[in-house]
Amino acid sequence: MEIKGIDVSAYTGAINYSETAGSGIKFAILRITERGNILDPTFESNYRGFRDNKVKVGVYKFSYALSEDEAREEARKVLEVLKGRELEFPVFYDLEWSRQRTLPTDMITKIVKAFRKVIVDGGYLFGIYCNTDWYYHVLDTASLPYEYWLAAYSYNDRGILIESLRPPVGVGWQYSSKGQVPGIQGYVDLDVFYKDYSGDRPDHDKEKYKIYTVKAGDTLSAIAEKFDTTVKKLAEINHIDDVNLIFVGQKLKVPVKKPVYKVWVGECTANGVNVRRGAGIAYAPIKGYPYLNAGNLVDVIGEKRAKDKVLWYHVLIANKYKGYVRHDYIKRV
Repeated sequence: MEIKGIDVSAYTGAINYSETAGSGIKFAILRITERGNILDPTFESNYRGFRDNKVKVGVYKFSYALSEDEAREEARKVLEVLKGRELEFPVFYDLEWSRQRTLPTDMITKIVKAFRKVIVDGGYLFGIYCNTDWYYHVLDTASLPYEYWLAAYSYNDRGILIESLRPPVGVGWQYSSKGQVPGIQGYVDLDVFYKDYSGDRPDHDKEKYKIYTVKAGDTLSAIAEKFDTTVKKLAEINHIDDVNLIFVGQKLKVPVKKPVYKVWVGECTANGVNVRRGAGIAYAPIKGYPYLNAGNLVDVIGEKRAKDKVLWYHVLIANKYKGYVRHDYIKRV
């Protein structure tokens, strides 16, 4: 599945939203604040214009944070602007500032996590935007196992999707900064995403819960972090009006989630390696992408032992194809 979209800011200029929507654009990711946490002057009109024309909306925040406190302030400003309004796509943290690149890797990780916590506690989905250079050479992606929207386009960018440049990882791809779309004068960034996020808002009545008893020193935000949920969600399912007021001994429902495999990036170490339908040589190769060659990158999304007890990795290739590869043909990168 591929969904066509764009990302816009004050630099994009005036937009004829109905014309853009009519051209087949399904989502728009909007810059929400500028440097200094100042509101992007086109955000409000872009938010209304796209949503009024049935275009799904997310936002991005170009980060200038050099500390955890500055990251939290960036996130708080995002929430202040949103005022609880609905987003169909995540809040993406845009990491590309040259001064941030000079920071130690662990500090960048702390900055991202500080921003994310405020956003998730505020009830919004979170993702990271960066280019492939940052993804592979700057970020500690193993410590930041989130969804990535990646930028990768050719040096002679002409607004065309070039399949050979498609990143093998990430949930979205910004493939051009020189796109042309009806309703927009001049160039605009072009994107494709591989999910629409509609399934990321489950019906609470269909979820399973466990009961947690509030202890001395607990806060709702600490409980939310412990159980990988949000303050907003805990308040909603427990009918809490004041999120700053919980009591020792109070019984809270918290969502029970299935354990999630920590996804990592792997590189194939040989040529002509079969990608099979199951764990073991008895399974036929998958259709569409039956083998890998040395240097090919994949997302390792799980693992399973075959009948002979040999470990096989469950891999995702180009965000499209899933299959199994014997563990000794994949190394972590």
